[in-house]
Amino acid sequence: MRLWNVETGECLKMLRTPRIYEGMNITGVVGLIESVRSLLLALRAIAESF
Repeated sequence: MRLWNVETGECLKMLRTPRIYEGMNITGVVGLIESVRSLLLALRAIAESF
């Protein structure tokens, strides 16, 4: 959500909800089925492959 100054058109602030899975590192996590792993990656979790 963006808050705007209606007189100047300036964006005053951007409000974002926390993204609890963004940046979560799932490298080395075991026991996840492929659909759950794919969902976490779509939510911007990190899975480094070596």
